[in-house]
Order: sequence, then C-alpha cells, then structure tokens
Amino acid sequence: MSWLRIAFLVLTLIALSSPSEEIAFRVAADTTLARTLESEYSMQLASMTFTMNGEELPSDAFGEVDIQIDHSESFVVTDAFEAVADGRPQRLRRTFDELGGRESSSFTSEEGEANDASDYQSALEGKTVVFTWNGDEERFDAVFAAGLEGDQSLLDELEEDMDLRRWLPAGELAEGESWSVDARAFACILDPGGDLGLEDTEGEEADTSAQDAELRANLAGTITATLTSTREEDGVKQAVIALEVDTHTHTESALGPDELPGGGSGTRRVEVRFLLAGELRWDLVHGHALILELSGENGLESVETITGEFEGERLEQAQTMVFAGETRFSMRVERR
Repeated sequence: MSWLRIAFLVLTLIALSSPSEEIAFRVAADTTLARTLESEYSMQLASMTFTMNGEELPSDAFGEVDIQIDHSESFVVTDAFEAVADGRPQRLRRTFDELGGRESSSFTSEEGEANDASDYQSALEGKTVVFTWNGDEERFDAVFAAGLEGDQSLLDELEEDMDLRRWLPAGELAEGESWSVDARAFACILDPGGDLGLEDTEGEEADTSAQDAELRANLAGTITATLTSTREEDGVKQAVIALEVDTHTHTESALGPDELPGGGSGTRRVEVRFLLAGELRWDLVHGHALILELSGENGLESVETITGEFEGERLEQAQTMVFAGETRFSMRVERR
C-alpha cells in the first residue's frame, strides 16, 4: 500500500471519528419561545487623577474618595414565530412580559457618605410588538400588535434578533473547532432586543440613547467561540459552545452647560472594556439557543476635559476616573 493511500485512509478515519455538527437557526413556524434574561454589573472607583494645564495635582489634594455602583436588569420576553424562511423569522410576535432594572450608588469622601438608588421600568412592559421582514429594505419593520396603542418612538431602536444569529458559524463544525464572531455582535448581549426604553421611575434620568447607540456602533475587539462537545438532555441533542470575549468601545460628547463653569467648554470621553468567558448551549434539533452564561471583568475610564478663561487666565483642567468591576449576563429559553 502506497504512503499516499495510507495518508488518505488516516484522514478518512479522523474525519469519521469527529462527526460534524451544523449550529444554525432552524426554528419552525408556530413555535413559541419564552426567554428570561438577566444582567448585572458592579463597579468601584480604582483611581482618580486631576491635571491642570497638563500638570498632575497631588493625589491627596481632594482627599480620599470612594465610589461604588451596582446595576441589574431582568427581562421576560415571549416570542411567537408566525412565519419563518431563509434562516430568519419572516413574522414574529413579541410580548414584553417583564422589563425592569435597578441601580444603586454610593459616594464616600472625607465629608461623609451619600447614597442613591433608582428603579427602572419601560412603557413596553405588557405590550406586544410584531416584527415583519422587509425584503426590499433588508430590515424588520416593527409595529404594535393590532388593538394596542403605544409611543411609536419606542419601536425605533428595537432589534428583532434575540436568537444570537449573528454569533453562529457558517457551515458544519467538528468538536474542538473554533470560529470568530464580529465584535459588534456583542450588542446582542449588552442590549438584547435593542433599546427597550428603560427609564428611571422618578423621571430624573437623562436621555442617553445617543451615547448608547454610539457605544454599540464603536464595539471592537475579539469574540471566539469553540464547539467543545455535544450532549443529549431530555431527549434533545445540544451543542456546548465555549465563549471568550475581549471587547471594548467608547463614546465622546460635549459637557452640558450645568457641568461647566461660566464661559468654559468641555468634553467627556468614556471607554469601556469587557473581558468575559462563558458557555452557550444550542438546541441542535429545534435550532435555537437554550442557555447563555457569560461573566468576568469590566472596566470603565471616564475623562472630562474643561478649557476656558478663568480670571483672565486660560486654563485646561482634566479629570480621569478609572473603575473596575465584574459583569454577568445570562439567558434561559423555554419552548412552549
């Protein structure tokens, strides 16, 4: 037997011993999926520096300061797939059963401690929205379900895809194979379903939709997915996918008049980073996500720069605050 023939047989045996799997969206029409999504993060001030005309002020110039922020969100969404074709829904009826969040913060300095807490809710809670694929525009059109009324602006920033279709590989894979996910697809985790219109129940929350959109648009970095194994649970074959996320983004905006001394101008630049690991379990029979778990470190750096004439002298002041903390995202999907 020639060496070429032996090599061919070896490669064939390897291929036979490593069956491939297609991880694809294959939800059938008339399927209903209930999703429970939770996210939380905590951040603590790690360092704070001030500069005046490029010269850093002594670290003890403003005394000891500590800032702690804790944020959580919880969503329950029911999706009824009324029509499916070409690897995507053609008509999807989404009911926002529960939408809520909470944030608490504490600020401690030599002058004492201040605490604040806010609850968040959305006018979309209890509403049903119908997404219809618009082939001419290559997008989904969203409208409130017949008989329902609501603020049309709430529909503008919604996203149909809560199935993580942007995270899926092209073609079949053998166990141990990896693929890269576009870093911009991390927006599906940060804002599942798009901007769900969460607002402070006290009505004091500033409109940050433009900044949030910029943060999503500027996502960069790497996301690596690896098919680690397949298993069968409750009669359903599942793919187990390991995830590694190293993403970052930024936004820059002008400071408002109430944030500036008279006659000054300024900007705020915020940079955010996520270093996460976790697992996605995919239903290979019915073609949809089952469980997602991601957790790890987050970091945020905020730089505020103010320039202007003060008592006849032109000054430039910069304040840099660095936060470090932890983040967790999860999703559970149930067929109904």
